[in-house]
Amino acid sequence: MSFVLSLLSGTWTRLAGIVAGIAGLAVIAFGIRKSGADAVTAKVEKRNVETAKRMADAEAAGPRSGDDVVDRLRRRGF
Repeated sequence: MSFVLSLLSGTWTRLAGIVAGIAGLAVIAFGIRKSGADAVTAKVEKRNVETAKRMADAEAAGPRSGDDVVDRLRRRGF
């Protein structure tokens, strides 16, 4: 029994507390870093979707055949 009490009140307890504190800070730091990376990934994916939509809109509004291209060139509205 005295061995258990000496473990709970001595150097080992302090050491365990320090290790637990460092581990807790590491977990918090990793979580913050991960959430920042997730935010950047979401931002990039949103930008990619917007670019793909603009490209699809531009393709849909573009000329359909060679005659359409010629007509636009003649009207100088290309």
